[in-house]
Amino acid sequence: MNNQDLEKIGMMFINWIQVHRDACNRFEDFRNYFDTENPDAPIHSREELNKAFAIQEEASSLAVESKKRYNTLLEEVDVYLARERTDVLGRGANDLLTDARQKAEDQINNGARLTKHQIDL
Repeated sequence: MNNQDLEKIGMMFINWIQVHRDACNRFEDFRNYFDTENPDAPIHSREELNKAFAIQEEASSLAVESKKRYNTLLEEVDVYLARERTDVLGRGANDLLTDARQKAEDQINNGARLTKHQIDL
């Protein structure tokens, strides 16, 4: 495992959580802008509605950014896992090759001992 890769993924995760939380908070601000508990509350003025919809627009753009960061995070995790899997499989393949080579060397050495020849590999 490469610690730098894990640190990068960790920072990407933290950044995604921050943007996602900001988006959720802005959507709550938009919801709280309207009094939903009192149906007899007065209708907001055009200016207040514009402010509320500006909040909603900001929340939407933060949500889009959050989704982009999340997808980037998933891609980075996929790349990391693929790299780790390749490393593990590569080590396994190298071990198999080393074992096969060792067996071949042992057989050659056994054959050389039977014929009293010295073979350096």
